[in-house]
Amino acid sequence: MTDHADTDAAAGPVTTPTRAEVAERLRAAGVPSPDADARWLLEGFPSDPAGLADAIRRRAAREPLQLILGTAPFRWIEVQVAAGVFVPRPETEVLAGLAIDRLSDGAIVIEPCTGTGAISCAIAHETGASRIVATDINPRAVELAKRNARPHPQVEVHHASLFAGVDPALLGAVDVIVCNPPYLDPAQMAGVDPEVRDHDPYEALVGGESGWEVIADLVAAAPHWLKPGGWIVIEDDPSRVDQTAQALAHHVGPSSIEPDLTGRDRFAMARRA
Repeated sequence: MTDHADTDAAAGPVTTPTRAEVAERLRAAGVPSPDADARWLLEGFPSDPAGLADAIRRRAAREPLQLILGTAPFRWIEVQVAAGVFVPRPETEVLAGLAIDRLSDGAIVIEPCTGTGAISCAIAHETGASRIVATDINPRAVELAKRNARPHPQVEVHHASLFAGVDPALLGAVDVIVCNPPYLDPAQMAGVDPEVRDHDPYEALVGGESGWEVIADLVAAAPHWLKPGGWIVIEDDPSRVDQTAQALAHHVGPSSIEPDLTGRDRFAMARRA
């Protein structure tokens, strides 16, 4: 019988590939940012060749880099990520920034559809907001967001849809509502990257048959929670953001649209008159 140790020795030690070699493998697999991802993988497994090899295989299979590393950078913080919970994207950092720019010390914030809690935690880290209420319908997301919120006692996380379960004492008292809701329609799912289609929860991506049902409910409810002068900021699909801005103008007050990192119109916001 052949001894396993002898077999491993005969095969030779596992060698660490170069950054260029990793990037080339990822590029061949269609990964959108192979050079950057190669650097992150090599830095994430600096003394674990076997772990690195598995991580490269997973990334080449289009598993999101964040899930492989277990964390995601978000503005000035880092949050834990996990399978079954929507992975925060760089463009959502812009959404968080739009909310942060409209907050002052002691502010009250509601963040429906929180996912990992990244936006709420970033707001807690960067502002003097006194109370930040985050909700999500996904139990896995709620559990993860609560873990991410542990360093931020002003953040509370609830298992709820949009504003359900939010303290009614906050009606008419909220300074900012910020939300990255599900906003794709089912047909759009065919065109999204495998990292999104195969790993993010369907209910975190698709907002109903038209893609706009969740946003419609969000916009209709927002005026009841916002105080006069309070803001709502929503991330949306570029193809529907005009519709959202018009609805905000009707329900909330004067609205505007802001671009994402690529210059596409993506964020609709309004201030309660």
